[in-house]
Amino acid sequence: MNEGARKTMELQRQVRHNATEYQNAVKNLYSWEKDIKSKEQTIKNAANATAKNNVPVRSYVEKKEEKTAKPISPSGSAAGTPTEKQDLPVDLVAQQHKKANDIKDRGNTYVKKGDYDHAIEAYTEAVDVYPYDPIYFSNRALCYLKKEDYNSCVEDCEAAIRLDKLCAKAYYRRMQANESLGNNMEALKDCTSVLAIEPKNVEAKTSLARINNRLRANATKGGPNFTPDRPDLVDILPLDKPAYKRSKKPMRRVPIVDIVSPRATSNNNTNQLRISDDDIDKIFNSYCGAFEEVKNNTKPKLESNPIETPALKLPEHTSNSLNPDTEVAQKKAAKPTINNSPALTSQTEASAADGPVERALPPQPMNTAQFYITWKELSPAQKYKYLKSIEIPNLCKILGAGFDSDTFTDLLHTIQEFYVPNKEPTTAAVLYEISKNEEFVILAMLMSTEEKNIISSIMTELKKWTKNTTILAKLTKAYNVD
Repeated sequence: MNEGARKTMELQRQVRHNATEYQNAVKNLYSWEKDIKSKEQTIKNAANATAKNNVPVRSYVEKKEEKTAKPISPSGSAAGTPTEKQDLPVDLVAQQHKKANDIKDRGNTYVKKGDYDHAIEAYTEAVDVYPYDPIYFSNRALCYLKKEDYNSCVEDCEAAIRLDKLCAKAYYRRMQANESLGNNMEALKDCTSVLAIEPKNVEAKTSLARINNRLRANATKGGPNFTPDRPDLVDILPLDKPAYKRSKKPMRRVPIVDIVSPRATSNNNTNQLRISDDDIDKIFNSYCGAFEEVKNNTKPKLESNPIETPALKLPEHTSNSLNPDTEVAQKKAAKPTINNSPALTSQTEASAADGPVERALPPQPMNTAQFYITWKELSPAQKYKYLKSIEIPNLCKILGAGFDSDTFTDLLHTIQEFYVPNKEPTTAAVLYEISKNEEFVILAMLMSTEEKNIISSIMTELKKWTKNTTILAKLTKAYNVD
């Protein structure tokens, strides 16, 4: 066999091999197309079954199905198969929610016009279409509240709360309805729930004060929540501390012991009331036993000018009826003692004959929180010494982001009343270091007339005995004084 015949045979063999591979590829392609058609038919049948089982949201659903249900072309090409997006299953839940929102918007328009009857009809229709959104119930509750149908309002609010436990509007409107129905305790609970969800809700705070006043006014004498007014009682109000004054320690549970004393008889004869020594120990001494006098000769102040500590008094209606053992314990408690009880210490300091005892000068503050906690408790003279103890380069950092107008005013008064009369050489440096604080820009813009006068007087005195003109020019620019 010559070379030409051999090449011809090789070429024919290669052609036959290529034809076989092409035939197999075409068979695979037809098989894939058949599978795609089968899957599309399955999806279309599922969509038809869903549409038959559910109420159609739009009237054109059936027409759309008729248009898409076209016969497959006999050629079997991919162009004749239904592959458009509209042939996929429709999210009926989303469409129902959208339709309900449209109806709700119509109800909102009625509410703005004051047409609450039509608004209730619109919200009811929205609930029928999609009963899983609490807004529809809370909005309809508002309409019932305006129509003074308080029972229906409460029912709608409860339905909204079942769907959303944090629906503040539902709690607030149920509070209003309960308050109108005279259910003050239920209204108080709802108002507390609103404040727990939205602590800055001003309307809820006002309502809480109003409901509490009504509960106090409606309380009957001798009832479980009734406490008669007494001149020796002081209301303890909550403290609104700034962030830098709040404790960073984790909270812990504190056991509370209720001590129930005998209730007075109907004829208000309080002389029959008796309190035992054990009860006094529980109330005033934290189960530490009776007070014992401890003599300490290391405190000459107690010897030269002893501080009379008032006896731990019980309420007025019980003071005349103590038994002899109680009176002895009370006389012992009246003597100067050293005790770790904070209540006793505070009473001793508050009732000292010489006035409040001035605290010792604290050490130099190490951080911003320590400075502000200490600063507010010092007298003017102590503030002067405390401010002098702070290194001037650290003053701006110690003032920090909590630098407020009250502290700024205190600093100006301290400089005017102590630094200037003593001609402290660091007066200008202290003023300049204060002006470096980031909060100073706002404080300088909001300075009162009194503060501007203080700055002017300080600058006038500084110019008399300060030779550093550079720092004076910086202070004049920072404090915007002539």
